[in-house]
This record gives sequence, C-alpha cells and structure tokens, in this order.
Amino acid sequence: MSRLEDAAQSRNLVIFAGAGVSAGAPTSLPGWKPLNAAIFRALRKRLETGVARRDWLLQMESFLESQRAADKFPPDYQAQVIEEMCGVRYFHRCKRWMWT
Repeated sequence: MSRLEDAAQSRNLVIFAGAGVSAGAPTSLPGWKPLNAAIFRALRKRLETGVARRDWLLQMESFLESQRAADKFPPDYQAQVIEEMCGVRYFHRCKRWMWT
C-alpha cells in the first residue's frame, strides 16, 4: 500500500483542489469561457429565430469572443453583467440545467 492510500484510509488526507479541477477526465466539464460562449450562442440562435433574423447577432458574438480571448472581458465582470440583466435566477437555471 502506498503512503497516499495509507493516509486516505486513516483519514489523514487533505486534498486541495482549485479552479479547473473538473476540466479533466472523467468529468471534462467546460471552463468559464467555453461555457459562456456556448450559452451566448444558444441565446443568440433562439433570439434570432424568435425575431426571424438569422445571424443578426453574429457580429456581436464575434466581438464578445475576441474580447474574451484578449482577457478584456473577465469572468467576474461577465457574471456581474448577466446577473444585472437576468437576475440571479439565471445562475439557478444554469445550475439546474448542468446537473439534470
């Protein structure tokens, strides 16, 4: 038995995990940027379908993606804007959507 297994079995093991720990296998969950991009893309397509104007917001999506890529649109700011525009219910809905 290894020291790690020994520590785990004797309950003397502490694991520190930071951001990105769920990005690897087996979960392979997306990080903030890809998740945010996917949500925007889905909302854009739904809105464009609703108003019958295909690719109407495609330029906005490209702009936001370039800002994200240049780290000019940090995740905490994006979350703040989303919460202000949609309310905290948006995050509860995402949470329910991700785990169902």
